Amino acid sequence: MINGVEGQGEDEFRHRCAVRYVINLRKNDRTEAMRLLNNWDEKHPGSRLRNDVMTQWSKGNRGEWGDWRD
Repeated sequence: MINGVEGQGEDEFRHRCAVRYVINLRKNDRTEAMRLLNNWDEKHPGSRLRNDVMTQWSKGNRGEWGDWRD
């Protein structure tokens, strides 16, 4: 996280890549994706990764490169 704001500014690209990675993982192995998110949440309290993954998934994002749905 750069400048202390997850998913914004210079950190936005890294955050979106992480979201796409988890979505791709979820397509192949939902259990492993949930395990990754649980571990992430434990190590990064207050992270919005899980929320952004769920939001993007519900909007139809399936982890393709460059896909981000507003």
